[in-house]
Amino acid sequence: MKSGIDLNPQDIDVLVPLEYLHERWDVLRQTVERLGYTFVDLREHEFHKEGTKLAFAFVEDLADFADVDYKGLELIEQNGVRYQSLSLEDFLRVYSKSIKDGIEEPKTIIKTRLKSK
Repeated sequence: MKSGIDLNPQDIDVLVPLEYLHERWDVLRQTVERLGYTFVDLREHEFHKEGTKLAFAFVEDLADFADVDYKGLELIEQNGVRYQSLSLEDFLRVYSKSIKDGIEEPKTIIKTRLKSK
């Protein structure tokens, strides 16, 4: 939580390496379902749990989508879990592009974390 503010998101978009949406999709899906999420949409790789939407996309798309260098993202380790995080500038690029393309509503808050290999 870089901002120091708990955003309590209801729409969580997680970017993972492309292989997790293809070759390793079954493992990812089972893991998310064990966390209590219900799988709802294969095309969007979307799950729901208690009013929260969790969806997966591939990290490699950041370069084309919002001109973000996904290979240079900050690596964070917390409690034995490693993930990459967008900088505030990169987050703004992704969020602005999402609004421009009509992907996200302007009032929607997205908390994005990138799972590392």
